[in-house]
Formats: sequence, C-alpha cells, structure tokens
Amino acid sequence: LTANRTNDFSPNADQVFGGKVEKWIKFANSLKLRMAIRIRYADATLAEQMVKEAISTENGQVGVMENNDDNAFMKVSLNPFYTIFGWGDSRIGADLLTYMNAYEDPRRSVYALESTFTDSSITNGYHGLRIGNTHTAVDAKMYSSMNVTATAPLMWMNAAEVMFLRAEAALLGWDTKDTPENYYKTGIRLSFGQYGASNVESYLEGTTAPSSYKDPKGTYTVTLPGSAVSVQWSGTDNEVNLERIITQKWIANFPLSLEGWADFRRTGYPRLLSTPNNRSNEIIDGKFARRLKYPQQEYNTNKVNVEQIVSTLPGGDKMSTHMWWDCNPRLSNE
Repeated sequence: LTANRTNDFSPNADQVFGGKVEKWIKFANSLKLRMAIRIRYADATLAEQMVKEAISTENGQVGVMENNDDNAFMKVSLNPFYTIFGWGDSRIGADLLTYMNAYEDPRRSVYALESTFTDSSITNGYHGLRIGNTHTAVDAKMYSSMNVTATAPLMWMNAAEVMFLRAEAALLGWDTKDTPENYYKTGIRLSFGQYGASNVESYLEGTTAPSSYKDPKGTYTVTLPGSAVSVQWSGTDNEVNLERIITQKWIANFPLSLEGWADFRRTGYPRLLSTPNNRSNEIIDGKFARRLKYPQQEYNTNKVNVEQIVSTLPGGDKMSTHMWWDCNPRLSNE
C-alpha cells in the first residue's frame, strides 16, 4: 500500500510493547489461543490441549492478555486505513453498522464518521455501504467513512478478543476458570474501556436485535438471514450464545477484518447481508468466499508447487473452496 514508505510498517519491540518481554509472552500465548479456537472443528483434541497450554498460569507461566494494558498496538507514521479511506472508494460496511445501529452501540462514533448525504430526504447518521453495490462513486463517498487519523497505531490483538476466545473455550468446557457469560461480558467491557465508550452496563442488557439493512439511497434494503442475536446473555443454548460471542468479538475486533472472516467461515456468525451482485468472476452459487485464489503470478513463477497444492484442494483453486480448518459440519453446504 505504501511502497514508497518502506519503513512505516516495520515492527520492532519499541513500536509494540517497548521491549517488555512479559507482554510479548502474553501476546504469544494469546495468539496460540486464537489458533487453538480456529482449529476446533478440525482437531478438537489438539485445540483443547492448546487452549489449556495458552491460558495456564502454573509454574510461573504468565498466561494470556487480561486487560487493555496488554493490548498489542504497533506505532506507525502513516496508518494504511487512513490512506485507503482517504482515497474515497472505501467506506464502512453495511453489515457492521447495521448491527451497531440496532444495538445503539456507543462505539459507532469511535469507529465511523457520519454520512454526508446532501439529499434533504436523508437523515445523516451511521450508514454503511453494502458489498456488491452499483452506486456511483459520488454517491458511495457519502456513506460513513472510517474515523481514523494518519498516525493512529495499528491493532494486532486486544484483550477483548482474548476474553471472547475464552468464552468460546468455556462453552466447550476447555476453560473452567470462569463462565462463558462472565468472559463474554468482560470482553465487551474491555472493548468499551479500550475506546472510552460509556454506558456499557446498559449495553449488556440490550434486548434489541438487528433484522434488516435500509439503504439511505433506497436501493439495497434487505433483511438479515435468520434471527440475529441481541446483546443480552440469556438461556443455555450454546449455539445461540456462540453467535453472541462471535458477533461481539467481530464488533470489538474492528478493523481486523481477517479475524472476522475467519470466524464467519468456521461458525457462520455473525449473520451477514447477502451480496446483490456477485463480482468474484466465478460461480459461488450464492455462497460467501471461503478463501483467496492463488494469484496468476504464482502460477507463472511457482507453477509446479502451486499445482501440487491445488491438486489436494477438494474444490480446486476457487474462492468457494473450504480451508482445512473451515470444516464445521453445520456449514458443509455454505
């Protein structure tokens, strides 16, 4: 993204944790926890073992991230999101703001800027742009942009995500140091604290759930598939509460889109809006992308190895082919 600024994104100890070794160990353990949960459907035995190793504080081990002082942020001189959104052809997604608007999430003003529509019939607010739209560039620019400064540090991982990972592990009985509900609520509280947002206790009791997206331009209004969850923890249905965990983890992880994509592929959550126009240049049959295809340059310069790997993929080198860890039996036809 910034080939002419090669030093901007080079990480070192001072840029992240100031050389504090214990913080780096907690970060490493937290990454291990993330990887363990990632493979839970592929190898539950190994995943459980990794979870227990990552969170252990026995024999002097420091465990995982626990509070916002542990958050991993890298200092940069130019934030790439500032550059990307500055171009004017990227805007906050409709999916995220549909949920945050329904939840009346106080973090909206931290994540996004209000829309800038000039049409008197549209009330400006937090309006996300739907994937696959055919709006003109002029109209698209009016949707909510990211609220980010040029020198804002890049988030690698935060303690809120760790608590949601532990909540999921607790649902499985792999983390018995607290309940899934308590980990879930702690994750939300940490995220609110990270961004200085208020009224977290009221937010935790919210019973409203998103049901549809209304495009302010009137073109792409659509309902969400199924019945999305509210914020309030309730009941003992593990699948419903897993959806709560993943949905709030997705919100708290903004703008770490790759983690949200990984969680969506392995769990099916959060419930996302369908795409009105498939622009993937291949048939996905109404499904969501499961992986990225190998670029043509790889075929040109590394043909033998790429073709050997592709031959092992059940669905071939397609965006609709599931990754090896993306094997949740409930989603086998997604």
